[in-house]
Amino acid sequence: MDTVNTLFLGKVVQYFEELPSTNVRALEWLQAERPPEGALVITDHQTAGRGQMNNSWETQAGANLTFSVLLYPHFLPLQQQFALNQAVTLAVRDAAEVFLPRSPQIKWPNDVYIGGKKLAGILIQNQLRGLVLDASVVGIGLNVNQTEFSPHLPNPTSLRLECGRPLELEPVLHTLLSHLETRYLQLKAGRQDELLLDYYSHLYRFQEEGLYRDRQGRLFRGRITGVSPQGKLLVATAEGERAFANKEIEFV
Repeated sequence: MDTVNTLFLGKVVQYFEELPSTNVRALEWLQAERPPEGALVITDHQTAGRGQMNNSWETQAGANLTFSVLLYPHFLPLQQQFALNQAVTLAVRDAAEVFLPRSPQIKWPNDVYIGGKKLAGILIQNQLRGLVLDASVVGIGLNVNQTEFSPHLPNPTSLRLECGRPLELEPVLHTLLSHLETRYLQLKAGRQDELLLDYYSHLYRFQEEGLYRDRQGRLFRGRITGVSPQGKLLVATAEGERAFANKEIEFV
């Protein structure tokens, strides 16, 4: 991989042709020697990738970006850990927008969508030390050149399908790492309010009426009003504002 134009992200790299999970490998690396912040684990083919809540993340060999970055956000109190999620999701959205003819959105909590289809997924695994985040493994899967997907995936898409042309993976990776570093430094500088406003400005269905299903299977109408510091989705309903954790609410 050519040198990326960043201060610290992607300067130390472990590359694998094939790997079950970049997050698992990054966690092993962390336990073995604690590499410098910004260290990257990347593979051409991830065979057992995971998304949120143990969902699988499928990817075609050599067509997409699957990697994990090690960060040490000691500055972030435990109760503010969702701010890291916001920074990372915004970075992926920012990078994807560079290659797209229209602006992608964020579907809570941290998927990147365009035209109602999923372009990227993120899985952040945190290690705690007391009441602060000691280390975070940020796993990112971005569909770049894949054009055919498994039929059981509900709504996937890729940069190539959306922009109409194939893309070289390395420039896309460099763009993503640059945006990720920018958003992470914004977080480190204590500019969480700016991140939150940016997150809301790109949040799918924010302040719009929509149909939802709760975990009991009940349908209801509501309006997304925000996200709590703990990352719960806040929805105004006829019964008042309700807060939902991941997998407690389904967009219909």
